[in-house]
Amino acid sequence: MHRLDLIIADAPIPADVNIKAFNHRLGRSTLSCFGAASLLQGVRKRFPMSLGQLPLLLPGTESAVRRKLDHWLASRAISPRIVGEFDDGAMALAFGREGRGLLFAPTVLENQLHAEHKLTTVGQINTIVEEFFVISIERRISHPAVAMIIDAARSELFNA
Repeated sequence: MHRLDLIIADAPIPADVNIKAFNHRLGRSTLSCFGAASLLQGVRKRFPMSLGQLPLLLPGTESAVRRKLDHWLASRAISPRIVGEFDDGAMALAFGREGRGLLFAPTVLENQLHAEHKLTTVGQINTIVEEFFVISIERRISHPAVAMIIDAARSELFNA
């Protein structure tokens, strides 16, 4: 059918895009810093200033969260030691899990990152908030599977 049921994104579809699509807000989350235990001796007590001495795995320069993160670091006079930039969050997670650097992810994923990847929370950045959307071609969601995904995300992940 060549039809897409949903896209999960960290930004709404821009108004100037010539596609008939609709944004459905899922929720929002602050940003947190995570790392493998091998990197974290004494780091949490000195967060965020300790970020200047540790290897960081950052989102790609074109991402919205990267621009926010760069501004946040600069406003605190932190010169990061960037060892990797990733457009693929799963790849950044793989490097972080192996102790190659600290990474940033939505705080709502904290329990999952602890349980599944053994990453520890270094600190939370309350001033950076990410929003998440479902983009669909339907103004009102009628597909039962899409509706279940949206309901589960809102109630279980974002507590909305």
